[in-house]
Amino acid sequence: MADTVVDMLTALLPQLPANHRGLNRLLDLLRDQSIRLGRRVTDPALATWLGQFTGSSAAAKAAFFLDRF
Repeated sequence: MADTVVDMLTALLPQLPANHRGLNRLLDLLRDQSIRLGRRVTDPALATWLGQFTGSSAAAKAAFFLDRF
């Protein structure tokens, strides 16, 4: 099931605007499940999308980790 969650978020997240409400929760979920499965971000669209986050928000911190995990 965790694989399905990671696959779904990998496809969904790049379609959302960076200021989407509740985005940090989705990024936290992706981070946690990626760690659990030992999966790195390999999808080019997701990697590009994660790279647009800056600052110290919870979403930016999770995106930074995922982009470099």
